[in-house]
Amino acid sequence: MINKKTVLLLFALCAIYLTHSLIYWNWIEDDTFITLRYSANLLDGHGLVYNIGERVEGYSNFSWVLLGALAMKMGQDPVAFLKIIGIISGLLCLLISWDLSRRILQSNSWSCLLAPAIIAFSAPMTRHSTTGLETLFFSFLMIIAFWLLQKQRNSALVITLLVMSMTRPEGFIFAFLFLAPLVMKKQKMVAVGFAVPWSIYHIWRWSYFGFFFPNTYYAKMTGTFAEIKDGIHYSFEFIQDCNVIPILILVLIPFVFWKNRPLLTHLYLILFAYVGFIVTTGGDWMSQYRFFAPILPLLAVTSAVGLADLQSSLSAIFTANQQKRFILMLALVTSLSMFISIRNERTVWKHFGPQIEQGGYWAQSYTTVGKWLAENTPHDIAIAVSDIGAIGYFSERRIIDMFGLTDVHIARIIGKIHLKADPQYVLNQRPDFVVLVRTGEKADQYYHRIPDEMLWELNQFQDEYVLVEEFPMHGAEEIIELYQVLE
Repeated sequence: MINKKTVLLLFALCAIYLTHSLIYWNWIEDDTFITLRYSANLLDGHGLVYNIGERVEGYSNFSWVLLGALAMKMGQDPVAFLKIIGIISGLLCLLISWDLSRRILQSNSWSCLLAPAIIAFSAPMTRHSTTGLETLFFSFLMIIAFWLLQKQRNSALVITLLVMSMTRPEGFIFAFLFLAPLVMKKQKMVAVGFAVPWSIYHIWRWSYFGFFFPNTYYAKMTGTFAEIKDGIHYSFEFIQDCNVIPILILVLIPFVFWKNRPLLTHLYLILFAYVGFIVTTGGDWMSQYRFFAPILPLLAVTSAVGLADLQSSLSAIFTANQQKRFILMLALVTSLSMFISIRNERTVWKHFGPQIEQGGYWAQSYTTVGKWLAENTPHDIAIAVSDIGAIGYFSERRIIDMFGLTDVHIARIIGKIHLKADPQYVLNQRPDFVVLVRTGEKADQYYHRIPDEMLWELNQFQDEYVLVEEFPMHGAEEIIELYQVLE
């Protein structure tokens, strides 16, 4: 039986999470509009394409594309619709983390409340609930899969794992890891129930797009040691900036006081595998550590179990008063770590907040450019640009992707994400307009996007294109330049 104090505390933590998330409501990432352009083209009957007639899998979130199309079909603002799903997903993660903790511990210990508390104050969780991307939805699928596994609801688990595998490219790897204990228990029909529709889906993908992996995989992955080095650096920065050392200590405690908990053992397996995935993929460029959001609820659950195990072990060593003092000290240390995390979060907000409030963040400024192009150019033109999200979505023009997310040729150039470029290949397609982002004053201008810089340095570009419009990014000290080909 759940007591009223626990219910009130859970309600309070939900309120904190909601308030924390809404701080970021206006902060949307440009990549969201890549998904929504696929959604719009699908709804309009053009198929799963970014440019009409070009079958390139430039998205990595099939289920999210379908949800975007559903929002448009219902006449809803797709951005707000996806943001709301993200927030709801985060709230569900919070509640499920508490319930999963008490199921593992087989008690309603107050220690279980640590899991939702960590989520409520977590910047990666709250920040990425409102970007418009699938991050928090994937986080929800990860933790609900554990909950269903514990409840032995195999049919619902199979459906969840299928959706997971269609939400992120790495989802199918973890779907197999979730199914492993069932296969070991000779429940092979559950695995078959997943494998058959999963195989049909991937055979369709392969026949439709021509490649087993999404084009985004080729654009982002290098498979080099440098990428692993970046992933290690990314992980250590997450530990430092989000100040999760006290949480990680609690996560490791169940190893010391090992008990026969098959679900917890499986949870550790998923955690280690996911950290390995983050390291080998090199991390992510978005602020507040997007790649760690899917496992933060699992870390929160494990830390709650660790706190309960620690409390249980103290009862055999210390008196009741000594236990209280020790746990109080631990609570203060954890609270201090959360405070430091919030302070670091404020530092990030001080950098990006003014841009967002002035409408000068990347996606906001690109929206202005996209709408200008829609209003001032013919529909049959081609535009070359590195950041293809909002400009492509709002302009509704053919886009030549200089970063390669929707371009097969550039995606397969050897190199790291955002460093791949082939400016001559771009110019050979004779784009009608080129979008470059300049940093600094005119006299000291430079282009920190590698494709922009390499294109600018070509004599052919200087001879054949003329600057026709500039769009300032307020608060960002950047200028979006729009060049038009000479007749």
